[in-house]
Amino acid sequence: MHARTLSKILRAALAAATGAGVAGCGACMFGGNPYGPYMETFLERVPAAYASALDQHGCAAVCGQNVASCARVEPPKPTTAKLACTCRFPGDDFSKRKQKWIDAPLDTPMDVEPSACKPCCDAGESQPMMVEQCSRDDSLAVHLDPGDALVVCRIQQPGGCTGFSGGGRPPRGLVAPARARDVAGFFARTAYFERASIAAFVELANALAAAGAPRALVSRARRSARDEARHARSMTAIARRRGGAVERPRVRATRAPSIADLARDNAIEGCVRETFGALLALHQATHARGAGVRAAMKRIARDEIRHAALSWDVHGFFAARLDDATRAEIRDAMRAAADDASRSDVPAHVRRAVGLPSDDEARAIVAALRASLWDAA
Repeated sequence: MHARTLSKILRAALAAATGAGVAGCGACMFGGNPYGPYMETFLERVPAAYASALDQHGCAAVCGQNVASCARVEPPKPTTAKLACTCRFPGDDFSKRKQKWIDAPLDTPMDVEPSACKPCCDAGESQPMMVEQCSRDDSLAVHLDPGDALVVCRIQQPGGCTGFSGGGRPPRGLVAPARARDVAGFFARTAYFERASIAAFVELANALAAAGAPRALVSRARRSARDEARHARSMTAIARRRGGAVERPRVRATRAPSIADLARDNAIEGCVRETFGALLALHQATHARGAGVRAAMKRIARDEIRHAALSWDVHGFFAARLDDATRAEIRDAMRAAADDASRSDVPAHVRRAVGLPSDDEARAIVAALRASLWDAA
């Protein structure tokens, strides 16, 4: 599928749905068997008016979908501060950087000597690391402005990992980071997925080459990996400007995938989630707060549309090598992923700030994509 063709389809679907998001998973794994049901607990800062009626409807408004319970609590009093240490191995490759944290006295100033982070950077490493940045990190502390309240939320994900992962195509075995609780956390989580997507597209390119795919298809996958590296740098910068800390992607070992596994992963993560993600990026490019964020999302949306178009071409390549029963199974998996695409655990106030559609808009977008793309696959 040509990217321009897909762009027209996505823009038409967006216009039809809105007249003009990212789903969260906690400890779950992509491209393999997700962990079973889990309960995630986190703190949410909200206007006090939001915390005045914490029935089931009020909890859902504060905490997002799949909320099991919530309650207003008093903010905890910190006993230590945290130092954020940006460490790297020698060389210029940004992927060799690591973000680490270490406890420090509560009266630690904001400006810290790099030597304070050196033991933390070297701990557990096979060779010494360089300290690129060392500073006090208050992003994990709880600060309440006048008129705000603190709510503890408990979210249940009965089916494991569902919905849009929030930035690019995850590699097999990727462990999702913590749920986004604020704007900084949202962009940090997006940067995490963008960084992980670099490896996912390299793996896809290698798998396509091994399967005898046309050279152009392999080249497009490798170009997508370079795109994701650029997206990762952009989202990391935006997250850090807001006090967010970006983790290094964690990937669990999985068995070597078969052609059927690759086709299923591509159908779910590419044809459904990445296609939906490209459309979300288009929405963010016009609705996110901040001209810099909107400009970044405009560039990312353009690339993600190409990535989604690649997914559909890869879908056709793999489908020609599968039997009827496997193709039918993959179609069912795509429809199930489409059912979950609009689910989001990003709190409503964060969705508004980062330019993601509302729940109703997301469901309308999914319905439009079903009619124009997914049901015909």
